[in-house]
Amino acid sequence: MQKNRIALALSAALLSAFVFADGGKAATVNGVVIPESKVDFLVKQVTARGQATDTPELRTRIREDLVRNEIVVQEAAKKGLDKSPEVTSQLEMAKSQILFGAFINDYVKNNPIPEADLKKGCRTGSHCTAAFCYFVKTPPQRGVFHQECSSGRKSPLTFSQQATTRSRGRK
Repeated sequence: MQKNRIALALSAALLSAFVFADGGKAATVNGVVIPESKVDFLVKQVTARGQATDTPELRTRIREDLVRNEIVVQEAAKKGLDKSPEVTSQLEMAKSQILFGAFINDYVKNNPIPEADLKKGCRTGSHCTAAFCYFVKTPPQRGVFHQECSSGRKSPLTFSQQATTRSRGRK
């Protein structure tokens, strides 16, 4: 019975809350505009993973999902869930992870690893890959690090300590 009420309420809200519109708006939910750029972004993600092709049906499905999500987000906000310490903490952690990923993507894009280095790293067969060693400050230090990795000898430093002391960003 409770599930039916929730489904009915969501359906009613869905029917009354959004109107597809032109001018960069995918939909409007209770006065909140969902920009077409969100639909474009999600279509790009789905097609990049090879899960679907960009079709009007896919765009309609994504648009409907965004509307449903917005309705639930608005209901959560009405209940004050967005202000709870747990949700605030989760939002901060999600933001941190997104920024971390953006930084890594930007770094890789602006500092590509040469193909020769990648092939060299693949041939060594050690757990010390060319990609990791590429982040070590200088060629002599990379050589020492490769020797340590290849020898199988355990370092007294933890991986985190080694990364901190040997990374290019450190002075």
